[in-house]
Amino acid sequence: MAALRPILFRSFVNSPARVPSLPAVLARRFAMMYALCMHDERLLANKVGALWATLSGAVEDAFAPLSNSSAAALLTLLHWGPTAATALGAVIGLSQPATARLLEKLAADGHVERRPRPRGGKEVPFALTESGRERAEALQQGRLDACLRLLAPLDPGQRALLDGLLTAMLAAPVADQTPVRAYARHVCRFCDHGVCDGPLCPIGSAAREAERTTPPCSPPTGKGRRP
Repeated sequence: MAALRPILFRSFVNSPARVPSLPAVLARRFAMMYALCMHDERLLANKVGALWATLSGAVEDAFAPLSNSSAAALLTLLHWGPTAATALGAVIGLSQPATARLLEKLAADGHVERRPRPRGGKEVPFALTESGRERAEALQQGRLDACLRLLAPLDPGQRALLDGLLTAMLAAPVADQTPVRAYARHVCRFCDHGVCDGPLCPIGSAAREAERTTPPCSPPTGKGRRP
């Protein structure tokens, strides 16, 4: 109330006939506070968007000259082993025809090769060549190095805080996705599953929790473990 007295006094001196009522003053104050809070949220959201752009640029530079889709295909095959084009496309986010064209290009570059069709199988699986495995491992290390450079300015306490925040942010959207396992595989298509696997992966953990009430999708044809 004490903070409002100068406002009421100035209003009375300037125009006694138009002294603002207390509810009107409070309403204006609350409107200003709400506007400031909304500005803070929009500013934070803007910074998150800028961080996404920074991360995307750093990772794309690490993958160059390969496209994100080519890098995702190599990294997925590195984790899963021999995989058919349809299952691979579901993970990296491409249609079956687009995935087939991508695999043809990677095969021409010597990174992937066809494997014999399994008995009863409908599609020919693709696997990494030795050159493809080396390239995939280099891509994986390049991505981690790019992300580590962005973490370099943070001290251990800040990194621990960020770890908790990222775990919450990554896990939150999973339950709303259908199917949750396909969503998890797509989001984790660039990940080093040897570093972030099982209970250490917030996305995979949230997907497993959601699958307790939602039937899981069929796993890709490969030997890797589920993210």
